[in-house]
Amino acid sequence: MNVRKTTAKLAERAALGGMKAGFRLGERLAPRLTARAASALWFRVPPAPPPTKRDRGVRPGERLDIAVNGRPIAAYSWGEGPTVLLVHGWSGWWQQLGVYVEPLVAAGHRVVASDAPAHGDSPEGIFGRGRSGMPELKDAIDAVAQSVGEVHGLVAHSGGAMAASLAVAEGLDVARVAFIAPSVLLDDILELLGGRLDWGPRTVGEMLAALERDYGLHAADFDVPAVLGRRDLPFPRALFVHDEDDTETPVAGSDVLAGSWPGARVHRTSGLGHYKVLWAEPVVREVTEFLTE
Repeated sequence: MNVRKTTAKLAERAALGGMKAGFRLGERLAPRLTARAASALWFRVPPAPPPTKRDRGVRPGERLDIAVNGRPIAAYSWGEGPTVLLVHGWSGWWQQLGVYVEPLVAAGHRVVASDAPAHGDSPEGIFGRGRSGMPELKDAIDAVAQSVGEVHGLVAHSGGAMAASLAVAEGLDVARVAFIAPSVLLDDILELLGGRLDWGPRTVGEMLAALERDYGLHAADFDVPAVLGRRDLPFPRALFVHDEDDTETPVAGSDVLAGSWPGARVHRTSGLGHYKVLWAEPVVREVTEFLTE
């Protein structure tokens, strides 16, 4: 028995229990004040694990000099040929998609991966230390694409798929995209986070109002199916891979997204969940073949 780990887990559960109790009380007595605490959590990016914990057997490639809103990010390049971008999800890091580097390079592609601001090895961005927002993840995709030139393909996981969808809606020029466990529906995200922290409807409503008032972030701007309707260019060919046992983001979200993305194909898996689907050999093979066919 690891006493240190056990003690840490107990402390974490106690803290979570206290936080949930606070949100339940705040929902009844002071939803506007409670929404401030919810808003702080909305932007929070948990610290990345140490590099040894992030390592999935892929050594960093050539370091690239890329900035997002004037601030540098960690970005790397491998191989030569048509470029494929790897985009991690919220609170993620590039190594989570490292399994795609070798097969894509072997297929004759250049692969570029990066850590969004305040994620992985990248320093803080415009939201400050340990904070970020979906617009910043979208800006990171745009900055990398602009830096590397023509982009052939893009692989995105979880919330990275929302950022990529927003970039596509605004004209990102890319031939093919593969989204794995895409988290693209704001209502699903609010339901997941709110359910885990016991946010009530008054707190959520006040939080959304505060995000609009204080940061100019409108909920409608993150309605991905609606926002995709703004694209006046042909859509990239798209493959959405989603596991039926994903407890982080409902698989139905991929079906909704496909309904707004002409020609998109959805592939459902089972028994892999939200993260193992990213690394499963059949998925890696299917995504690689889709991007290189």
